[in-house]
Amino acid sequence: MKHGIVLALATLMATGCDSSAARSASGASSADAARAPATQQTPQTDASPVGAATVPPALSVPEAERAFADAVRAVVRGIGGLDGPDDMPRPDSVFTPLREAGLVGASFDGEQDYNAWSHPRKPLRFLGHGVAVVIAEDMRAGFIGCCVDEGVTLFLRKDGDLPALQRFAQEHRCSLKPASEDYFFEIASDPRRPWDAGDLLSLSCHYRDINR
Repeated sequence: MKHGIVLALATLMATGCDSSAARSASGASSADAARAPATQQTPQTDASPVGAATVPPALSVPEAERAFADAVRAVVRGIGGLDGPDDMPRPDSVFTPLREAGLVGASFDGEQDYNAWSHPRKPLRFLGHGVAVVIAEDMRAGFIGCCVDEGVTLFLRKDGDLPALQRFAQEHRCSLKPASEDYFFEIASDPRRPWDAGDLLSLSCHYRDINR
């Protein structure tokens, strides 16, 4: 009798251990499964499309050159009172077609006082002359304690129609002189492309040039 009771108890204990072990194994498997996504998941990144097309410039270089020349004329005529003060565009407007064609950067290459300038990234011509730098004087960030001399200055290479450039300067009352005599010759220079003092002319079309 006692032997039968002991045998029954041993059987029940074995069964309980097996069930507990099974539950423990099952619980461990569930926990591992729940943790697996967190440990195995990797961030997904969008691959750049192969050969993605770039946005073309809004203007071609010839279109930008014509628009740039028109903008310079409009600023100069406005300063000289030829089109009336209400019709004068801001001097900074001369950069707009150049940016739209990718000829200059989105921001200026340099600024000082009321002046800002950009060097063309690609060949740019004005009246047949290569343009080395475009400088505009404009009220950008408010009054700084002196008067703004509104206008535009171009440093041009001597590789175009000089008589046409001289006529433009005379008709619009601009100053035409060697670039080395201009205040901006050293300030607006590009150290990556040193200027030859004898190769450049300064076409300065500012209020003080026109109304001197």
